[in-house]
Amino acid sequence: PLDLDPAGRLALFSARRGAAVYDLGVEIGTVGSAELPGQVISGTFDLEPDRVILGVYGPNGGLFGWNLTSGRVDRLCSVGSDPAVHASGDLWFSLGDGAVARLCGSDADFEIMAELTGLETGERSGGSFAMRVVFTPDGRYGVARLTGCTPLTGVALDEALAFRARAGGRSSDHDRYAFDHYFCVLDLEAREAWCAPGFAHNLAWVPQVREASR
Repeated sequence: PLDLDPAGRLALFSARRGAAVYDLGVEIGTVGSAELPGQVISGTFDLEPDRVILGVYGPNGGLFGWNLTSGRVDRLCSVGSDPAVHASGDLWFSLGDGAVARLCGSDADFEIMAELTGLETGERSGGSFAMRVVFTPDGRYGVARLTGCTPLTGVALDEALAFRARAGGRSSDHDRYAFDHYFCVLDLEAREAWCAPGFAHNLAWVPQVREASR
């Protein structure tokens, strides 16, 4: 699933032509489904009851709000993916691979909260490494994974393309770049950030670390 609701009862999935929510009760049942103008690649349950935020990829994509009760789908922002809802109710999202932003109003009214500089971060460079921000339960800290890249040239490019040819499959723009991944921890109270090299498909906060028993 793309996400589970806080109670662990509802599961959000990407569907063939949109998204669907299922009830994981005694028998799995469909709560609702919605058609979207593109592929649903990410999503999360909102703090507002019966509302889901979806990240849609495509020329008419962006962020969408889906009300499970009424079935209504509203476009919130024409850019962005991997939405995350802060404890305050603020909506955060990935802006390409190398930046996270907070939606301040409608559509293009947003604030960039953390961004890599000196590297290419757009989707055209073959990325798609974006991942939603994960917040601590008290909402003070968040952790994001940011990715940037640099074009390969000369011998490095020749070696990358030769490796692709040996491995099989079609060459893509992805093969022409070197990717740099970072973990970025955000202190929302002090408005500071720390970055360290690293990559993971998923991230989670551990509320308490216990020493191993001897």
